[in-house]
Amino acid sequence: MKKISRTVMTSLIAACSLTLASVAAAQEKGGATGSKGTITDMNSYRCKDIMRMSGDDDRGIPIALMHGYFLGKKGATSFDPDVLAKVTDDFTDYCLDHPDVKALEAFAKVYK
Repeated sequence: MKKISRTVMTSLIAACSLTLASVAAAQEKGGATGSKGTITDMNSYRCKDIMRMSGDDDRGIPIALMHGYFLGKKGATSFDPDVLAKVTDDFTDYCLDHPDVKALEAFAKVYK
């Protein structure tokens, strides 16, 4: 069951990452704004905020956003699911040890 859950999570992260990579690249070029809903600055999240989210599904969304953000900054359109899974695991471990660090800063440290 853990293997299936990890595979599903990796696929979710991969799909979100590719989508967000395109969005990040478009925002750098044109500066898009949301027309409805609350706009949240990813830089406002701390590690403890992400780690306090319930379950892998809730944590998966901001983690997928960060994967997409960093892939977009690199201009990447391809990915290795095993690498994404390792970065996610490293991010989680780092955040558990450093709960007050901003999540994007923590992700940048483990995303190489």
